[in-house]
Amino acid sequence: MSKHLFYRIFKIGKLPKNINRDKLSVFDEGIKIVAKYKDFKSPGKSFKGKTTVLIGSIVISKKRITAFAYSSPIINLKLTDDRLKKIDYSGSTDSILSMCFDVSIFSDNSSGIVTYLFHTPKAKEFLGNINA
Repeated sequence: MSKHLFYRIFKIGKLPKNINRDKLSVFDEGIKIVAKYKDFKSPGKSFKGKTTVLIGSIVISKKRITAFAYSSPIINLKLTDDRLKKIDYSGSTDSILSMCFDVSIFSDNSSGIVTYLFHTPKAKEFLGNINA
């Protein structure tokens, strides 16, 4: 699985410069991320069903899991955070890390289901580090 074309040409989806790669357990950048929204409602946004393709990166350090779409964080949790246990990873394969969750665990004034599909050849490695 090669890197996204925009990453190869423009470096879109690269890890932010302030992240020290030497201290990371596992990371991948320039990957395709598919965001699926089902019955999603938050202040100013409402989607019955919507799918968006993003370019980004995902990082697991000794303490955190962080995912970026372009260079904005979409997931940023400590590995000890109880909300991490409420995320369903059952759709994961060898090349896709699936993270499905109810957004109400992150925000009281939001509802619906969000699924992020990270297309990375390191999917099993990420899953092993999350469950460790």
